[in-house]
Amino acid sequence: KRASGVLARNNFNDLVTIQARKGVILAGGAIFSPQLLQVSGIGDSRLLRNLGVQTVVENENVGHNFVDRVILNFGVWASKHRPLYVGYAMSSNSTSQITIESEGWGKVTSAFAIPSLGMVPPGQRTEALRALMKPLLTGPIADIMNNMIQVVGLNHKTYSRGSVEAVSSDSADAPKVTANYFKDERDMKQQFVAMKALMEVIHSDALQSLVNAKSFKGTDATLPVYFSCLGRPQTDAKAIITPCLPKDGSSTKELEEHFRNVVVSSYHYFGSASFGKVVDGEDLLVKGTENLHVIDASIFPNPTRVNPQGTIMAMGHYVGKRLASKSRRLTEVLV
Repeated sequence: KRASGVLARNNFNDLVTIQARKGVILAGGAIFSPQLLQVSGIGDSRLLRNLGVQTVVENENVGHNFVDRVILNFGVWASKHRPLYVGYAMSSNSTSQITIESEGWGKVTSAFAIPSLGMVPPGQRTEALRALMKPLLTGPIADIMNNMIQVVGLNHKTYSRGSVEAVSSDSADAPKVTANYFKDERDMKQQFVAMKALMEVIHSDALQSLVNAKSFKGTDATLPVYFSCLGRPQTDAKAIITPCLPKDGSSTKELEEHFRNVVVSSYHYFGSASFGKVVDGEDLLVKGTENLHVIDASIFPNPTRVNPQGTIMAMGHYVGKRLASKSRRLTEVLV
């Protein structure tokens, strides 16, 4: 099967067909690439039939093996103020299978908390709550939240697998995404490893000079329960951490419940058009097609150990050069 072009909307909202003389490169990411394949007739025929889409290439693997990397994220109040910094990978440990990243100060914590709503259990994360939380984070507790360091533990291996499914034949309709967080119990066990690693960093001498909890005054503002740890001084704590942690001595079951309640997306998505199952070969051709390529993190069967951005760019550069070279050789032969 040969991809003949792309159907798209222009700036005037008109549907136009862009003809493809040589091929089509799909780079929609691990959520939208499988959706676009499905609405184009490439995927599980049972799903495509329900969508009213004719099957062009039968492949039940399209949209499966979806990975949203499991992370553990702490916001740590700092007793000293520093300029905004972002995006630093501090360490990657192959023994613990944890990469630690950090951002801090500025408005980093509130910028994460408002969209993710990671302070409350997933079932309570609604637009109504976001509307209530935004004035709180930018008002009564803004000084506390904007003086925090984000310390993030990224798990090298996420074992749980989910799926991406188109919900209609219209690509403008967002697909159904299921991450299945902690479906594989190994991911939950790794959260305890991540917590230990983050606590070691927070309790280190270097960081304790910045996160002196004894100087934390709290706030007199009325706070919801998920911010209760910010409403009072904590003279016996080594650090002020959000989301608020369970009390010392909590059971394994209570900690597991906490991890489930504060889980947030890493925004590192992989696997839903995996190499070997959906794409193949050095040019990352979609199986069953002649000239349709996928070049994004959806082709990675497993997560990268660090932010995938550099790996994706390197892959795009490599495959782009290969396709350009092939195109030049074909042009020379035809001439």
